[in-house]
Amino acid sequence: MMHLRRLACLPDVALERLGLLFKQSIATLKVPIQELLNILTLLGKKSGGSRTIAIMASFYRALMKFFCPEIRAWDAEAASFWDSALAGSSSLQAAVARALKIENGCARGAWVGHELWDMRKFYDSIRLPILCEELSKLNFPKPLMVIGFLVHAAPRILRVGTSFGPIIHSCKNSILAGCQLSCSFARGLLRELMQKLSVVDPEHPCAQHLDDMSHVLIGETESELKHKLVKAGTIVGQEVKRLSLTLADKSTLLPKTKMTEAVAEILNAQGILIRTAETCDDVGVQMTASTVRRASTLNARIAKGSLRGKRTKALVAVNPEAKKLTVVGTCAVQPYGHQAQGASLTQQLSMRKNVKSTTPFAGSSACTTTVIGWTYGANVDPLIKIPLEQIDMWLQLWAGTTRTERHDTRFTWQKHLNKYIGSGCKPLSTMGPAGATINAVLQAGWRPARPDLWHHVDGLSLHLDGKPFTRFRTIAAAHEALQSQAWKRASKNEHGAGLETGIPSFAAARRATKYLHKHGFHKQAKALEFVLVGFFRDPEPDEPGHKAWCKRCGKKARATRRHTVYECPDNENISEEIFRRTNAVLKEATEEHFVLYSVLWFRGIIP
Repeated sequence: MMHLRRLACLPDVALERLGLLFKQSIATLKVPIQELLNILTLLGKKSGGSRTIAIMASFYRALMKFFCPEIRAWDAEAASFWDSALAGSSSLQAAVARALKIENGCARGAWVGHELWDMRKFYDSIRLPILCEELSKLNFPKPLMVIGFLVHAAPRILRVGTSFGPIIHSCKNSILAGCQLSCSFARGLLRELMQKLSVVDPEHPCAQHLDDMSHVLIGETESELKHKLVKAGTIVGQEVKRLSLTLADKSTLLPKTKMTEAVAEILNAQGILIRTAETCDDVGVQMTASTVRRASTLNARIAKGSLRGKRTKALVAVNPEAKKLTVVGTCAVQPYGHQAQGASLTQQLSMRKNVKSTTPFAGSSACTTTVIGWTYGANVDPLIKIPLEQIDMWLQLWAGTTRTERHDTRFTWQKHLNKYIGSGCKPLSTMGPAGATINAVLQAGWRPARPDLWHHVDGLSLHLDGKPFTRFRTIAAAHEALQSQAWKRASKNEHGAGLETGIPSFAAARRATKYLHKHGFHKQAKALEFVLVGFFRDPEPDEPGHKAWCKRCGKKARATRRHTVYECPDNENISEEIFRRTNAVLKEATEEHFVLYSVLWFRGIIP
């Protein structure tokens, strides 16, 4: 196996020969016999178990890479609005859009059903003759299709670690995950099925992500919705049978009511397997198709983030550079999909705790906002990151909605605001993106008057008109507002007075830490970090005197931060010149400074 970058570094003579081989393969519809072996490796699944993914031969991968523009052009022509696996599309954004449809339907009192279809061993059950027939209808490039089938039907061998299993010779009824053509093959195979489903309810068409199909159906009456659900399920059953596929037993109909159970019974009697449930994951995003909020999937991700945080901390103890894993590990795993229903304040605080657990200050009473801001930057703080992602998703979602969807969303938005005001301005218990966005806007300190009109506290307004500059300006303003709110919350910590005035600066502390390391004062630099994050606290009022007294001067004075920094006689014994230079600055502190700006005088943060 050779990386394609190494192929690109070959001399011109070799590349010319490689090009001739490409032309010969297309002209003769053959590949070198050495390429007709696929190595299969195991890849873990989130739900448990594993799936196989193929390591294709280097020549074949290079050939498909060369024809990538032609493949992408066919994808763009064959795919439609329902396909979220298309290059440039977002499965998360598509799932949040479906969640908004459900939220709008529930808000206006309509009947909502959600069919989630999944195929059993989809890639392993595709028959190449049937696939060839479906692709031919869509004018798939025939030379690429023939060569692709030739390689997909080639012998396979399983590799586990450094060991190899026996060679599998008969591979005519499956395609390989890992090939550049596989997604295009799946798209072409299911296109006719998707076209038929899209006409069941043109206002609410089915969505597709490879073999996962998600169909939100809304009816004004119970009988109307029941008819649509049965019709859509029957179409799926007929097409699955025609394509010689098999439905997985985890295909689900939401929500679990008497009507949906009756629909499931009708479909099961026809051999179309589907079950009812109160909740189910749609491309990793939890759905309920009702007014009930379910957060078990997000809570599970937060728990997984906690485990990753503990492992990252263990690695940081060996190599401090391992803290970079926090951003791509813990911070990336735990919040995924929160935009569909929103992350509650409790969940956001749990995410913050997981991020803090990767630092040396884990488990301490140090200020979490300062710890995260000092170690990773404010953008990593879930109290800032989560609402900002929610607002950004809403900006994209609103720009892509139709006139009818905007009308329904305005009604839903107003209904949520009435509930918010009626509850005494308590955060909404959200079950959709509209309510979650209201909470995010309120968390920024703004007033969400309408889905497309938000008011600042300073009297300015933001009108969401879908233009790129508006999105940039809104995100920038929200980022600043959320940071201010987070630091205002942090000012309630001990010695945090001054943080409520706005976004503080760590510039002086970073320069001081760098200076101390440069001159060999490594312990002092580490101590400065602990002081900065508020690790050291004043003794509790009920703490026994012998424990609360200062251990440095021997006097019966309580070891408060003020005494330790400004009043302890032992400070005169500090002989290093770089520390003695600060004595003149310390004398400038007044009682008013200690009360209003304790974060500067006791922790070294510039408010």
